[in-house]
Amino acid sequence: MTKFDDVVKKINKQYKSVAISAGYSFEKCKRIPFTSPRLNYLLYGGLPVGKIVEIFGNEGSGKTTLSLDIIGQYQLIEEELHSIFVDLEHSFDAEWAKLIGVDVGRLQFFKPEEQSAEKIFDYIIELVATGAVGLVVLDSVPTLLPDGDVAKDCVDNSKVGGISKPLRLFLVKILGLLSKNNCTLILINQSYSKVGARFPTQVQPGGGAPKYYSSVRLHVREGDEFFNKDGKKIEKNDEAPKGHEIRVEVAKSKVSRNDRKVGYMTLMYETGIDAFKDTIDTAMKFDLISVSGSWYEFNGQKFQGKHNLAQYLKENIPIFIELYDKVNGLLEVT
Repeated sequence: MTKFDDVVKKINKQYKSVAISAGYSFEKCKRIPFTSPRLNYLLYGGLPVGKIVEIFGNEGSGKTTLSLDIIGQYQLIEEELHSIFVDLEHSFDAEWAKLIGVDVGRLQFFKPEEQSAEKIFDYIIELVATGAVGLVVLDSVPTLLPDGDVAKDCVDNSKVGGISKPLRLFLVKILGLLSKNNCTLILINQSYSKVGARFPTQVQPGGGAPKYYSSVRLHVREGDEFFNKDGKKIEKNDEAPKGHEIRVEVAKSKVSRNDRKVGYMTLMYETGIDAFKDTIDTAMKFDLISVSGSWYEFNGQKFQGKHNLAQYLKENIPIFIELYDKVNGLLEVT
């Protein structure tokens, strides 16, 4: 046995596992799917398990809704591990969460009050270390205060970037735990205009840590299409829209090819995410539905307009489920 072998044996003994080995066994990255096949298409199946994900954008863009959708989908595929919502903004809407698909009765809530970011981070690390947590959503980064700022009054002009160091240390510490325990951490962050910039610049609180340590970063914006209660397009300035598109741009992805940059999700305010329309759009990419002008051909039938095809799928749920499963199945191998 060489000196190198002795050192490798020593390191593996200290880690109580095979930390160093010859060759590497690549495992396919597991995913948490979205309800919308269009977003699953964008990210080759959904968000990665065991990684850090940052979802950022302007206020009201749909960041929390996107995160709630992931929670709901995770609850469908995982019955044993817990999902935790860290509600730092104290703005969780249970009824909206139910509409999006969250089983609120199974969701673990963490609502810290006047606690420093460091303490909150320590609690999250402890929870993840138990191995009983599979998903953590932190809403949101701008509400975090470092230990030195918690006791200060509101008129104190704190130094910008005070949360950057605690957040960086937290992400470094939790990276290995997330991978080991197959737990996904979603950081919801806010975009704002940088003061004093020569050109309009959007930045996010927390410094560079979320950018560096996130495997996926999604930039969420309000889309250009709005709908009435029947799902038909209306003008953006209509007084009473009943739904709109959420635009999602992949700012970074280390777990898939970067050849799909922008995707959309249809959100209806009274019924939640419209999986019917989004399934049609994705099925078209795989030639499961053909289009000629305003006519859609599917299952041996022709429909004038996407709305009529979506209505057909709503009235024939078994056919829709078959198409939905076929589309998502293709995403797993594409």
